[in-house]
Parts: sequence; structure tokens; C-alpha cells
Amino acid sequence: MLLDEVEKAHSDVLNILLQVMEDGILTDGKGRTVSFKNAILVLTSNIGSRRILDLSKTHDGRPEYSKLVVAVKGELEASMKPELLNRIDEIVVFEPLSDDQLTLIAAMMILDITVRSQMERNIEIGVTRALTKRIVAEGSKSAGQFGARPMRRAVQRIVEDSISDAIVQGYLVDDDSAVFDLLEGAVNGNGSYQVLVTRSRDDVKLYIEVEESSRDTLVNQSDAIIEDEITLDEEVNAAKVVNANW
Repeated sequence: MLLDEVEKAHSDVLNILLQVMEDGILTDGKGRTVSFKNAILVLTSNIGSRRILDLSKTHDGRPEYSKLVVAVKGELEASMKPELLNRIDEIVVFEPLSDDQLTLIAAMMILDITVRSQMERNIEIGVTRALTKRIVAEGSKSAGQFGARPMRRAVQRIVEDSISDAIVQGYLVDDDSAVFDLLEGAVNGNGSYQVLVTRSRDDVKLYIEVEESSRDTLVNQSDAIIEDEITLDEEVNAAKVVNANW
């Protein structure tokens, strides 16, 4: 039984879990019991994710695992009841996704889109290494904070939306095949760039402009604001020290 993001559960739900973990049974208001003898409870939580992000920023994105464990377990002890933590057999802390893992995730997502295109419209799609690198670069910008979800948005915006545009414009029809590539030098000052689509049957090319994700822009701006606030706090504290010494 998987209980996702258990930290969001009501306190009454966590109290019920105490009985389940202690006795292996659950009794309802009418006295009926349910056995958890053959069940494995898996609880997931995002507690400590902000501490992991802070450690990632100060250790070039790859903090030591031991430091992650100490930080997350400290957050767990501060947020959850000790009687609940003491009934958990094992606490596993996951490290931030590495570049190789993010690249593999992107490749799997692209493969899923190409397979669906083949099955639904019999359109064969190929994605070049250059475009894949662009997807990984965009999808990994905030991976330390949001995991692989930005990668899914990048794949959808760059590959899936480009395929849809090509079909809507009548450029790609059933039984077609095409290669999607990143147009060299297409990235401009406003963050947009072009995907170059080459149709295999006649080598006719289609240029599709892809704009930078507004969501990622807001994330980058918020990070910049936070850094500015930290710098301002440091300057204020330094001014207080000078005034105290004066």
C-alpha cells in the first residue's frame, strides 16, 4: 500500500497508521477489523526537499549523501511524531537526479512520443542528438527543486507540440516520416529558437519556433529574487555589526 506525500495527511489519518503499524490490524467504528498481515506500507514524503535544494546549491548540485540523510531526518523529526517514526522499519533518502539519469528519462519520454505517433498515425519520428541535448538542458534547469517533471514539460513543449504543429499544418500526414533537429544558431535574445523538421519523402523542411517556457522563466526569476534577498540580509547584518562596533 502506497501512501504518497504522507506529510499532507490529516493528523487523524496518521494516528490510525499508528494502530496499523503496531498491531497489524485496523478496526473501524463498528468493531470490524481488517488485517494488514500480508501488506507492506510505503510512505513517501517531500519533507526536507527544501534542505536538499539548499545543499545542492552549495555543493555544485551533488551534495554528499550523508549530509542529505542528516538534513532530511532532522526535518522528519521536527515535522512528524516520534511514535510514528519509531514504527517505520527503514527511512530511505533519495539523492537528486544526476545528469545521466535525466538524460535517460528524457530519452524514454521521447521514445514514448515516437511510439504513440507510430501507432496512432503511422508517422515515424526521429529526434537528433542536438535537440535531445536541448531538451535535457531545459528540463534539468530546476530538477533539483522539481525532479523530472520539468523534463516532461520540456519534451511536451519541444517535441510533442512540434509534431502537433506539423500535423495541423498538413506538413505531416499518415505514413510519413520526419527528423526533428535543433536549428543551429536559432536561439535568440528573447529565449525562443526553432526546431527544424525534415520530411523524409521529399526533404522539404519546416521551421517551428519554440518559445522559452514562461514557467521556467518565473522559477529563474524567483531564484534570483531569493538570492538578492539573501545578499540584502547579509549587507544589513554587516551594517548592524559595524554599528555595534562603532
